[in-house]
Amino acid sequence: MKKILLFLFLVLLSVASAYSQTVNELITQSRTQLELKKPVNANAKAEAALKLAPNNPDANVLVAITRLLTFVDTPACSALMTRLGFGPNGRNIYNWTNAPGKHLNGDLFVPANFSAAELAAFIKTNLVPALRASEANLAKITDKNFVFTFTPAETTSDFLTFDYGDFQLCRAGLNAFQFACRTIASWNLDVQLETIRGYGEHPGTTLDQILAENSKLLTFANVSDLLSAKTDFLAAINLYSEASTFIRARKTGVTRVFNLDSVDLGEESEFRSTLLQVKSSLTAPVVLSTATNVTLDLAKFFSPTVAPRDLLPSVHSLTPALPDPTFGGVVTFGKGITSVTIPKGTTSLGSSAYFGYTNLTTVTIPSSVSDIANEAFQNCTALTSFTVDALNPFYSSEGGVIFNKSKTKLMRYPAAKAGSYTIPNTVTSIRNRAFLECKKLTSVSIPASVTFFRDAFQECTKLTSFTVDPLNPSYSSEGGVIFNKSKTSLIVYPPGKAGDYTIPNGVTSIGNNSWDEFPAFYFCKDLTSVTIPASVTFIKSEAFAGCVGLKSVYFLGNRPQSDWYSESDELYGDYNATVYYIQGKRGWETPYGDRPTVVTPPRDPLTYTTSANSITITGSNPQASGALVIPAKINNLPVTSIGTLAFSGSTGLTSVSIPSSVTSISTNAFSGCTSLTNFTVDPLNASFSSAGGTLFNKAKTSLLRCPLGQIGSYTISNTVTSIGALAFNGCIGLTTIIIPKSLTSITSDTFAGCSGLTSLTVDSLNTTFSSPGGVLYNKAQTSLLVFPSGKMGDYTLSNSVTSISASGFLDCAGLTSLTIPSSVTSIGASAFSGCSGLTSVYFLGNQPTVGTNAFAGNATATVYYIPGKTGWGTSFAGRPAVVTPTNTPLTFTTTGTTITITGSNPKASGALVIPATIYNLPVTSIAAYAFYESSGLKTVTIPKSVTSISETAFGGCTANTGFTVDALNTAYTSVNDVLFNKAQTKLVAFPAGKTGSYTIPAGVASIDAGAFANCLGLTNVTVPTTVTSIGELAFLGCAGLTTVTIHGSLPTIKIGAFAGCTALTSIYFSGNQPTVESNVFLGDRNATVYYVQGKTGWGTSLAGRPTALWKPSAPVSRPDTVVRTIPMLQETPSPIQNPLETVVPLTPSNIVMKNLVVLQTATNSANSVWIPVVSNSVGGEQSQQFYRFRAPILEAAPDLANPVWTPVATNNVTTNQLQRFYRL
Repeated sequence: MKKILLFLFLVLLSVASAYSQTVNELITQSRTQLELKKPVNANAKAEAALKLAPNNPDANVLVAITRLLTFVDTPACSALMTRLGFGPNGRNIYNWTNAPGKHLNGDLFVPANFSAAELAAFIKTNLVPALRASEANLAKITDKNFVFTFTPAETTSDFLTFDYGDFQLCRAGLNAFQFACRTIASWNLDVQLETIRGYGEHPGTTLDQILAENSKLLTFANVSDLLSAKTDFLAAINLYSEASTFIRARKTGVTRVFNLDSVDLGEESEFRSTLLQVKSSLTAPVVLSTATNVTLDLAKFFSPTVAPRDLLPSVHSLTPALPDPTFGGVVTFGKGITSVTIPKGTTSLGSSAYFGYTNLTTVTIPSSVSDIANEAFQNCTALTSFTVDALNPFYSSEGGVIFNKSKTKLMRYPAAKAGSYTIPNTVTSIRNRAFLECKKLTSVSIPASVTFFRDAFQECTKLTSFTVDPLNPSYSSEGGVIFNKSKTSLIVYPPGKAGDYTIPNGVTSIGNNSWDEFPAFYFCKDLTSVTIPASVTFIKSEAFAGCVGLKSVYFLGNRPQSDWYSESDELYGDYNATVYYIQGKRGWETPYGDRPTVVTPPRDPLTYTTSANSITITGSNPQASGALVIPAKINNLPVTSIGTLAFSGSTGLTSVSIPSSVTSISTNAFSGCTSLTNFTVDPLNASFSSAGGTLFNKAKTSLLRCPLGQIGSYTISNTVTSIGALAFNGCIGLTTIIIPKSLTSITSDTFAGCSGLTSLTVDSLNTTFSSPGGVLYNKAQTSLLVFPSGKMGDYTLSNSVTSISASGFLDCAGLTSLTIPSSVTSIGASAFSGCSGLTSVYFLGNQPTVGTNAFAGNATATVYYIPGKTGWGTSFAGRPAVVTPTNTPLTFTTTGTTITITGSNPKASGALVIPATIYNLPVTSIAAYAFYESSGLKTVTIPKSVTSISETAFGGCTANTGFTVDALNTAYTSVNDVLFNKAQTKLVAFPAGKTGSYTIPAGVASIDAGAFANCLGLTNVTVPTTVTSIGELAFLGCAGLTTVTIHGSLPTIKIGAFAGCTALTSIYFSGNQPTVESNVFLGDRNATVYYVQGKTGWGTSLAGRPTALWKPSAPVSRPDTVVRTIPMLQETPSPIQNPLETVVPLTPSNIVMKNLVVLQTATNSANSVWIPVVSNSVGGEQSQQFYRFRAPILEAAPDLANPVWTPVATNNVTTNQLQRFYRL
């Protein structure tokens, strides 16, 4: 009983996943109880979740699990445990400490005085209903894309990821176990089990017959119980077949709990076939006999002491063991790889698929993938780009980022993608943890379309700013922080934003009172001080958790409320923080968040330094907000300077008044003051002035600072001749800037960070600048100066442009494609820096010169150039450089001088013609798996240029009926649709769609690896004496192949040469025994090897298959007529130095000729007069005669292994007669 229950726990401790937000909390609590090893509590939570959502897959799975985990604690089972000798301490499934009372034949067994009837009654009344209920729960999992990963804490083993195939296999095991339970009788339990285990060893019986012969084998005598047992067995077979099909379809790249190894494919297929015959015997019934060669070992596959994983011949639950596409062995992925192309056919990427692949930089996802778990690429710290096949119906990619197909949901951002990112305006929601661990991401722009996200930006330690489109109906931003639309709730603070922060007045909550809302300041490790206004009345639990650098929290009002969790979590981990409150405010008598609370000491909000009898303002504590008035004096000393970053990040600051005393203002003194809309300068100030809220020099000829809160269109005053460094930096609300005719000077970073800027318009009378299409150029339009950061899509420079200035496209995150004309000869430093969405840069001319960091912060751009243009290599400014694609559907790579075909998009179908050239470069190679599994491919034409074809290039093309090679090709040729090397000494590939028998031509010396793989319609193959090598997996999976005849003595047969030829019955060898490598006949259960008497090395078996003498059948009344063409040499006046030899087997190998055979000759096989040439006696054990023609002598020999050639006739050949035909 202990082993039965433990089996159940191992079967079902593996199936759960998050599905419905309405029950998510209960499901989480249930799993937490599993981690705590409290299955009773876990069951209660799971049952509650199921009541709320009866069809929720997670709830159903958890109820199924916990019902069985708590089964031992039910009164009936507890009593039974006591009867079996288990004490109370032994009823914990995680700690089986007591052993059963007796051993039988080395197996744990029940006590001798225990009644089998008592156990049978318990099973019928208690165990079977529990099994049936749990199986019914699992049956509700119908979504074939549903996956779930269990953690080590929940399984006490390791991460376990289950998918639909795993669930079906678990259900198969449950039904098989229920069947076994129903067969327990009320008498002599061990006899019954032995009967069940051995029934398949008796041919000619069915399950019905066994039950009839053993009337007490089933405890239940009535017909309904008998039918229930059969129903359980049938259900197990059906579910197993479905699970097997699903698991086989995973192919490479997906690892789950149950994985089928390539070496076991044949055995598993045979077992599956056996199950179907058993199913027939239960329903027809059909007699199982030795004639069908079926042995059903119930003990191995359906014993209640065996876990369901053993239903498959071999599985790896934790090792990522994946069969390679040729099934030649098991390939284990290593975590040192840098690039992954997930194999075609993969459907799901589980939670731990590529977990911890820290060197991985790029991932290519095929069209077959329909499910990607949130954590599939977690801890891939070098990952910069995803590429999704354009034909994938579920996912898409843009700029290296994964989206759903319609690009309405952002699914996953690569962790190492650096710089700024602008979310496309098609996106309406962001998946939870989509930006997890993106530690190089610095800023994110959120469009108006995004209306929902939760914990999307965890552990983005360099993320310092969010920018939300002002038109967004759900969210807003201020100072780089995300708020709700009305700015009453602070949603997310950038995790990498450092220093002090003052929450704006009007905010009433930090986070929402919702269980699934993520803490606003979670792990903002560089936050040092925060000031919370009196308007805040609610702070979510853990709002500031993990802010290890936080030292001061200033509350300006009464103590806020918390959510239903304890407020002690709000400052969890903030061990250096002190909470300050204002005297007289309520609720501050006790510590807050486990941190001490003290009255805020009096303080001057401005900080400053004193030097040379003057004051320099360095900042404000707390951060300045509202209207800031800089005093003219402090301590009777004049305030003359506003220092570097003095008010940086003061997002609550709305206006600044500057006194007459100030003579120096740092260029970044007010950076990040996103609410600042107005500068006012005292008219008596001799250095500065203001107009329209903008800061100028005194004469208003230089624009120094536009306030960051400005929005819409801005017109620069017509007195301005120059714009200072960073003057418009960070003005994200500006969309258009109008430049007057007076302006003659700007700096490269003047408009940096203006992410909303879409147009720069220059007065037509300006003599220095121009602005075609809203882009800033010099007057002659020979140099591009500034491309507006908010301008999106594709852009083509005009042919007049010769240079791109430094930072010309700085932070243009919405730019996707750029075409640069041949006129451009130079590109400045950082020209495309921060263009995170840029994927394609097309150069139409020779390679230009380029400055440093041209593509900094861009990990997705590919540089394309035109063939024949000079200077180009494999990379340009750190980005890959390739030849511009053509219109052909073929995909390819180039070395610069040759082309290698790598595939086709979409997959090749119909008649495929490989071009001889692409971009005037010769197509010389066809790469591995280039057209793998192109099931619609019918024919292939190969040009003269191709000199290399991979063995796997056309693997799995099951409809391909022929290869045609250009006659001028020097490396390959084709004969009767079959691909050979030029000399026809190597058979390279046999078209997989070609059917019937095939005789390999004489002269072929080797058969390439995989040459005949998966030729399902091939039935018979004859191998000539000239073949000395059969390559690895040469005939793999030729399921219709029945007979193979190998002439001569073949030295070696490589690994797996005939593996998976399940219909193969006869292999005939005329020579000595060859050396065979492993798995030559794997899965060929019906094959017999035949050899000729007198040949050496033969034993009773070869490579696991039995051997027998090759005995010819009885003589036939007359021989079949066999016509062979023997090419002849022209008569020459001098002796022939190298006469042509042709060996001709004139009779089929299995026909014994009559005693007299007449050889006849003619000049034409179709319509000619046959003339007797020679009569030859053939009979007895001599089943064939071989002939060769050495002009003008015809010779014969009975054996080709050690032939003794005897002249049989001399035949004259005229000058014009080039060949002669013979027949028997």
